Amino acid sequence: MSWDLYWSRAHRPERRGLYQRIAKLCRDQIISRSAARILARHFQDDPQRRYLHAGCGSGGSDQRIRLPRAQFHFLDISPVAIRLHWEQAMKLRRQYLCGDIFRLPYANGSMDGIFNFGVMEHFTQGQIRRILAEFHRVLRPGGRVVLFWPPEFGLSVLVLSNFLRVVNAFRKEPLALYPEEISRIRSFRWVREILQRSRFRVLGTEFGPGDLFTYVAVAASKIGDGTDGR
Repeated sequence: MSWDLYWSRAHRPERRGLYQRIAKLCRDQIISRSAARILARHFQDDPQRRYLHAGCGSGGSDQRIRLPRAQFHFLDISPVAIRLHWEQAMKLRRQYLCGDIFRLPYANGSMDGIFNFGVMEHFTQGQIRRILAEFHRVLRPGGRVVLFWPPEFGLSVLVLSNFLRVVNAFRKEPLALYPEEISRIRSFRWVREILQRSRFRVLGTEFGPGDLFTYVAVAASKIGDGTDGR
């Protein structure tokens, strides 16, 4: 499934299945609340601060971010997702770019923070290292990443995996609800090692009922450029 197809289904109410409706409800009403709290802990609300949502999707998870003075850049490879995000009502200073997460169109050291939701698990470990290298490049010294990354042991993963296993046992063509997730978090140690190898110092991980055990929120700061990462 392509991302344009996924977001096109989300864009047209008449094409939304039960999964798309539930996913939208979770993003808008549950994940967005937890995300706003976590991002406020790591990002400062200052007019000079620039933050990048790398793989912004439809913006459902961004709806409750309360950093109105900072500048936010929203980037996605899907034009459909960009349009959906642009249509959201948010009290944020926003700029949009349709671009590639592997080749971010920003100068070295130009961002104070980078974040995303449900992006990293769609790539191989080699690709993840390339993405993190780009994040490292565009972050300022001490800049932070906050990655909301689903684990293998997440509640939504367990429910949907079992659902698809049962449904696909009776289908000739497997049902696909979203693009394949090949790199969900295997353990807290696993994700820490990936960040550390990419020259990030892990500040903390959070996994709990705030978002119904959907994501592990991994916060890390850039190191390896003459700063201690703080």
